[in-house]
Amino acid sequence: MKLTRRSKAWLAAGAGLGMLALAGCGPAAAPTSAAPQAAGFPSQWLQYGSNQEHNTVFPGTGAASEVLQGTSWRFREHRGIPLNQPPRDESVLGKGPSGYFHASVKTTQDLGNAVGVTGVGGIIYVGEDRNRVYAINALTGKKLWEGMTINQNMAEPIVAGGLVIVDSGDTGFSYSNVMKFAKHAPIVRGMGFAGVWAFNAQTGKKVWSYDTKGEVMPDGVVLGNAYIFGNGDGHVYALNLKTGKPLWITAVAPGKGGFDSMSSANWWKNPATGQTLVYVGFSDPNFVYALDAATGKVVWKQTVPKVFSTGMGDNSPVVDPTAGIVLDDSVVSFNAANKTLNLDLYAMNAATGQILWQHKLGRGKAILAFKAGLIMVHHGVAYVGDPDNGTLQAYAVKTGAKLWETTLPKSKIAGKMVLTQDRGSPVYYKGVLYEAAGSDVFALNPKTGAVLSSYPVGGRFGMINPVIVGGTMYLANSWGWSLAIPLHDIYPKG
Repeated sequence: MKLTRRSKAWLAAGAGLGMLALAGCGPAAAPTSAAPQAAGFPSQWLQYGSNQEHNTVFPGTGAASEVLQGTSWRFREHRGIPLNQPPRDESVLGKGPSGYFHASVKTTQDLGNAVGVTGVGGIIYVGEDRNRVYAINALTGKKLWEGMTINQNMAEPIVAGGLVIVDSGDTGFSYSNVMKFAKHAPIVRGMGFAGVWAFNAQTGKKVWSYDTKGEVMPDGVVLGNAYIFGNGDGHVYALNLKTGKPLWITAVAPGKGGFDSMSSANWWKNPATGQTLVYVGFSDPNFVYALDAATGKVVWKQTVPKVFSTGMGDNSPVVDPTAGIVLDDSVVSFNAANKTLNLDLYAMNAATGQILWQHKLGRGKAILAFKAGLIMVHHGVAYVGDPDNGTLQAYAVKTGAKLWETTLPKSKIAGKMVLTQDRGSPVYYKGVLYEAAGSDVFALNPKTGAVLSSYPVGGRFGMINPVIVGGTMYLANSWGWSLAIPLHDIYPKG
């Protein structure tokens, strides 16, 4: 594909880092300008992916012309590296695809963005894996404020009640926990300090924090006055949104442990009983749990056979509220001889946890870090990527019928064409499916899966769900950049 002038500029981003160093280094800096026009943006962001379906798109009705026509900016975070450069430490970890993928994971966790951004009231909020959180003017890309937490921020900021809620924690296991794991004893994930931090959404001033024993890498969900999240210590917590004080704490597997790695919470209100359930995944033992949102009592739990690695604690359930169905996927059936595995996509009755259908997405080489694919639901169709074989697939939510499967074009990495590891969830907007994977943003036909266009950004995208407002896409990159891209640059016919 021929690169446009704008595309070349994107790939060269960071060549003059001094000119692009928009992100300051100080904690909780004062706003640099008044909050931009809020019209067209959501007024709150209550969970990962903004809603139960994880389809983060907004028409932008009444938004500023810059947003509707497509604004373009690049915001370099604390330690962002040029988008046209390889990941950090690739020379140490090895040249070629293998070294690139090892270095990419390290770069994401050391300085980049594991997941996407949050767009509320004309402000883009982003959590960076270097202990920082930013508020950025959605029109201009200028920093409004910057805050710091106690550890890595690997979840989308949650915005509610005038607060920005940021989860903090790391991916590590202490030596003592590794020894416990070898003895099949309960373990805790997270080596450093961890907890939940709340900032004033307009000023960045810290309002409260709550420390936890295990990491808090995934997002929680705001339900009423409660912020509910899974944790690396085998518990689900409900905190008072205003004060950060616990409302209830539940050990999902008493005496057996378990940890939530990156399984962000979701929810569903049972129309027959009025009960609201919260869903979250845990590993070791591997289960998806449904808890009563009011009391924390476990209502049901479900698993699938032969779960591998961090399994069910590594992926976020998605809910089709109309159908009353919860969907998730987990890596299963690891083959030690050829280092391959499969991805099991399964649908569960939201009220009972009964498995309604299952599909294996295809055997592929085991990759580093997050091995599953985040799911998005739109009008009865579930869209899910499989990073182990580089595909994007579509299934009917109610029946499990497979609608299509597309192998995404390969990414150009270190001068070689390599598998595009499709980790993030796509979004559906105005008849087009958009997906950020590898080093590109793709536009696809949602009915057939045909790739309509690809837009080279550079760097790498992890578990990213693009956020679309009007004519602008907002997203974050593993190389330490928050970005705004006009939709017409990605797909001119969209």
